[in-house]
Amino acid sequence: MLTYLESKLTLLQTISPREDRVRFTHDTLAEYFAALHLLDQYGAREDPWRALLERVDSVPGGVATVRGFLRALRDSFLTSDTGSEVPGFLMNEVHARLEGKVIDDVREPTA
Repeated sequence: MLTYLESKLTLLQTISPREDRVRFTHDTLAEYFAALHLLDQYGAREDPWRALLERVDSVPGGVATVRGFLRALRDSFLTSDTGSEVPGFLMNEVHARLEGKVIDDVREPTA
């Protein structure tokens, strides 16, 4: 199966020198798998999502360099069963970044 994915479909590439790791050859595919992984790992917990948004905001080159990943994350929210389990603020924050309306502080104001 791995040979088929690597040779015929060219979706994977074995990483040298030990050849015990693979990488996705298409960024879009990797971004969607990463987004689904984060949905599974973070779920409804706010702190890891806020930390991710802070990392996104501080990426060299700006949000534009991770726009594909943000789209994959947004699409994953909309199509995944776990999308309804993410914190309420998250979809708005991701959408704001995709629209170029980055918010300086991703922390919600305290009452």
